[in-house]
Formats: sequence, structure tokens, C-alpha cells
Amino acid sequence: MVTVTVNGEKKEYEAGTTYETIAKEYQGHYDSRIALVTVNGKIRELFKRVKKDCEVSFFTMSTPAGHATYVRSAIMLMVKALQDVTGEGELEKVKVEFAIGPGYYCSVKGDIILNQELVDRLNGRMRELVEANLPYTKKTYPINDAVELFRSQGMKEKEKLFRYRRSSYVNVYCLDGYYDYYYGYMLPSTGYVEHFEVLTYEDGALAKAVTRGNGEIGEVITSNARVFENVPLRIPFSGRLVLRGEAVIKYSDFEQMNDEIEDVEARYKNPRNLCAGSVRQLNNQITARRHVNFMAFGLVEAEGEDFE
Repeated sequence: MVTVTVNGEKKEYEAGTTYETIAKEYQGHYDSRIALVTVNGKIRELFKRVKKDCEVSFFTMSTPAGHATYVRSAIMLMVKALQDVTGEGELEKVKVEFAIGPGYYCSVKGDIILNQELVDRLNGRMRELVEANLPYTKKTYPINDAVELFRSQGMKEKEKLFRYRRSSYVNVYCLDGYYDYYYGYMLPSTGYVEHFEVLTYEDGALAKAVTRGNGEIGEVITSNARVFENVPLRIPFSGRLVLRGEAVIKYSDFEQMNDEIEDVEARYKNPRNLCAGSVRQLNNQITARRHVNFMAFGLVEAEGEDFE
């Protein structure tokens, strides 16, 4: 057994227990979901395991480090899903160019047509991967092995990058057979990346909001998206703009809503289910009372902009 100290509280765990298991015990103390752990002052991913006595604390998704970890995990999920729906060899390159406000502009190269049908299929595949709760894993490879791995996946940019890397080893992440290199941390599994929505702006005004639906057809929720707490009805962009992200309800708002319900049996089970129901309400006044926020992590289209 090893002793783990969390917020001054000492508890014993079996050696080899994941930090994710420990984090779940303390999740109720935090408003947003725990994304990372610090072990004796050093940041570690939740899928890492306890080896010896230590003192730990947590980073939630509301912190800069936790949010960056969420975005990084969502991007890897998106690229994996895009590879799945476009077919082997069709996708040449996906590159995150830069941030635009809360979103990220991604350029896509390959023998594909990036239209709404493909976006709907992409959202559907991402949802399948999320519901499967697949693990993100990390393995250290010798540089030569990493170069060969990326060559086998047709990732010429990564192959070139590591040819000139001075260190002898590199950490590579894997998600369901898709390998990639990221500078930073990952969430433990795809189940942490939830509630994808696509927002479309035309001439600076919010024109349409749709869910990922069944992977073929998304459900239009524009009326509800207009009352999300942080979604602007107008933006300083004159063309068509399409964002991808997730709808979320903070733990603090979730707990406050439950406290106002006297009947314990009638209380909401968890923020995820409450949020999913809130974005699909027929009456958007109900949605407005539930403090739904939109967290963007991908920019699908920016009409008239050339980022090459």
C-alpha cells in the first residue's frame, strides 16, 4: 500500500492505482471536471499510476492547463474521426493553424470535399468514439522507430520533424490505432470529451446551430443556442463561419439546480445528461435557466479566408 495526501487528507491505495481513480473520489469538491494531477509538484496525466507515497492536487478543465489538455485531446479525437470517415490514404494532412477567439482554425489537405455531409459524418464518428470511452495511451519510442511509425501512417511532416530531433527517444500518443505526437498532456479517455455542437455564422450573425445527430442528420437547436450564456449573436466576421465544440453545464450550476429541487428522486443525475436535454428543449426559456455554455475547439470553415 502507498499513502497519498490530497488536500491534507491521507489515504492508502494499492500501488498501481491510477490517478484517475483517485480523482473520481474528489471530483465532488470541484466545479468542473478534473483533467490533470500534480504529484509532488509535477504535472502528471490521470492515466499514470501511483508508485510510492506522494502528495497530489488537481487541475480542472476550467484552469489553463486543464483546458489546454481538453483541447489537445479533442483535436486528436477529431483527426482520428476524420481519418475514419474519409478512408485510408484520402486524408493527407490536418493542421491546427491558430486560435480565433475560443475556436481553432484547422486546415485540411487531401482528396476530400469538406462539406456539411462530411461534417455530419465526422460529428457522428466523434460521438461514437466518445461513447466508446477509448483510452489515450502514451509510449516512449526510439527516434528511428517513431520515424518509421509516422512514415507508415503517411505523416511526412512528423517523419521529417523527428529525423532532425537530437534526443534519442520521443513520447507518442495512440488513440484506437491512430498515432501522433503532441507537445503537452492528454485526458485519460475519449469519454472526457463531450457534447459536440456546430455553430454557423453568416454575415456576422448566428445563423444556425446543429447537434451531431445520428452522424447523418443533425438536430437544429438554433433557438436554444441563442440563449447559451457565452454565445455571441453577432461577431466581427462578414463571411460564413462554422465552429465545432461542446455544450457544457458547470458543476457549480448543476449542484445549485439540484439543491433547488426538494424531491431527491427528481433531481438530475449528472451534468452531462442535463446538458444534453437542455440543448434539445422545445422552450428555450428552460434552456436559458440552465446556464449552458459553449466551448469551441475547432473552426471548420471561414469563408473567404486563405490560411495557406
